[in-house]
Amino acid sequence: MKKVVLTEKEISSICQKLGETISAQYQSNEKPPVLICVMNGALNFTADLMKHLTIDVAFDYVQVKSWEGTKSTGQIQMAKEVSTPLDGRDVIIVEDIVDTGLSMHYLLHHLNQKFKPKSIRICALFDKPLGRKIPVKVDFVGYRLDHDEFLVGYGLDYKGLVRNVPYVFVPSEEEILHWDELTDKD
Repeated sequence: MKKVVLTEKEISSICQKLGETISAQYQSNEKPPVLICVMNGALNFTADLMKHLTIDVAFDYVQVKSWEGTKSTGQIQMAKEVSTPLDGRDVIIVEDIVDTGLSMHYLLHHLNQKFKPKSIRICALFDKPLGRKIPVKVDFVGYRLDHDEFLVGYGLDYKGLVRNVPYVFVPSEEEILHWDELTDKD
């Protein structure tokens, strides 16, 4: 491991602060907002964030894919669609990291075209504006990254591995080689 970027304690504090902010913003809504977790990476973050919401929320998830190993492919694939009716509803997309903006831009366009929600806001554990290829505004930011490093842990993966680590870190080359060996056996 090169370095820890967020500890388990720091992540818990971020989830609490974001939960309070989101709850305050939507407390007077007639209908509960719909949280849409972007799977698989945002699963841990969404679960912990929901523990700190003091308002009613509906929940759903989508699955989009655009990464292979440590790089974005630039191609977006929708693997699982939303099943909750979103017309006229406030939607909060919960994502682990907004980097290139390609997946989020695709998802925003898709949800607006297909469902006509009242509003869509983005909540991300990490906002990485240096990586943007398409401008995307993150409304609720847990941690802003001002450097370009590949991160794993707490939902962020490398070839499907390391999502279960309760903190976020920059892996070493040796770790990546080890994970490559593990996944090449499949």
